Amino acid sequence: MKKTIYLLAILGLIFGACDKIDEPYLEETGGSPPPPAEKVRKVLLEEFTGHLCVNCPEATKLANDLKQVYGEQLVLIAIHSGDLSVPSEPPFEADFRTQVGTDIFNQYQPIGVPTGMVNRTSFDGNTVLFKDVWEPAIQELLATPATAYIEITHEYNAGSRELDLNIQTEFLQDLNARCNLSILIIESGIVSPQKNDLASIGPTPNWLDYEHMHMLRGSVNGSWGDLIAENPLAGDSMTNDFSIVLDTELNAQNVAVVAILLNADTHEIFQVEEAHIN
Repeated sequence: MKKTIYLLAILGLIFGACDKIDEPYLEETGGSPPPPAEKVRKVLLEEFTGHLCVNCPEATKLANDLKQVYGEQLVLIAIHSGDLSVPSEPPFEADFRTQVGTDIFNQYQPIGVPTGMVNRTSFDGNTVLFKDVWEPAIQELLATPATAYIEITHEYNAGSRELDLNIQTEFLQDLNARCNLSILIIESGIVSPQKNDLASIGPTPNWLDYEHMHMLRGSVNGSWGDLIAENPLAGDSMTNDFSIVLDTELNAQNVAVVAILLNADTHEIFQVEEAHIN
């Protein structure tokens, strides 16, 4: 399929709040897990955030710390959404909202930011989680066997900015579900002002040279992806190809593709994979 990503600002405003959660940033886990082997479970942490949220840098620090602990088994996406992500007076005139981010935000309706989801799965009765329970939710999922394996191969033409993707999905267990494949685009290394109220991690109240990481920038195939399997059996596999043209506002050196296998009806995530295009 041939698609072009247009990462344009959306006009509608959506609601949010900026919630404060106390330290510690990262619980002691007794050591890092072993390096991920082939066909292990990987987990997606989606962080709801915004550049006007004074407590979001604190939550982002935790997300980055967790990435250091769990390595390739943890994939991060920062979703700029809610009223604390809207363009404001300088220096906060940037607009990092996306249609896919708005759709995810509206679907789950977090009570505020910073909050997040771990595989869009319920933990202690909640799907949208405050940051103090991100790590327990991650640990719980990583303790379970992988249900599927995703491999991403790609070719990127720097001249035309065309990105060709080949996504191979193998099911490791029988799944009684309709399965969608969703392909998202993220970008790191975006330097843009961020509100902050914690002097121990950066300038306050305005962190002018804040570096935004893992930022959701768009979708290859819609907010919830395409149906690729119904009630697949262990050993089933399929290949899906996509071709897109990266928007010129993206720095291709910092772009990555995130492939998500999810339940088409509940949006719960079975497996995730990330690949940097350069």
